[in-house]
Amino acid sequence: MGHLLLTQCGYDDSLLAHQAQISMVGMSVNDLNACAAPPATTTKLSDTTKLLTYNFKATAGGFSISPFNIASINVTNPGSSCSAHFRVVNDKVVELHYSGDNDEWVGDEGYCVYIIRGCMRQPEPTTTTLNDEQEDSVSSFSSPPVAKLPYEAIYNTPNPNAPKTVKIPVTPAWLPPSPNTILPASTSKSTPKTDAIQK
Repeated sequence: MGHLLLTQCGYDDSLLAHQAQISMVGMSVNDLNACAAPPATTTKLSDTTKLLTYNFKATAGGFSISPFNIASINVTNPGSSCSAHFRVVNDKVVELHYSGDNDEWVGDEGYCVYIIRGCMRQPEPTTTTLNDEQEDSVSSFSSPPVAKLPYEAIYNTPNPNAPKTVKIPVTPAWLPPSPNTILPASTSKSTPKTDAIQK
């Protein structure tokens, strides 16, 4: 009975929504579109980074319980909407955030489950399977920590710590070689000349 009440109140929904913030990191955009459909909006953040936003608007509803068959108690859902924001770098999901009035009675961001549920129920090839340690670390009451993001996902400026590329000038083929250039020895065999005329 207690587990049923927690499920109805959103505990399992919140847990699955927070598991998705780990499992769906690393997904390709093609797999994301296949299981969640194309996003409502796509925002270009830089040449390599985009933000894909999915929206869900809940209808009015709730559930009714009758403890000990004495009286009926109607419970309405507290949340009403969710937006899921996928940060994508080079067509690969690196982060998932939720926003909106999305909390249910028990657990945070339970309404967002309707956006990611299809992807979690039928994982795509690039979905990450949670190990036991990751599953134990996920809570219904808080999102997991954000994974370390690449520099280009955070900033729109060139990475100052990126290795410098050195361009080596190439002498055009039509220019004579430099006096200091050592030419490779020819490996072709010369054909001996002959003055004989073969008939």
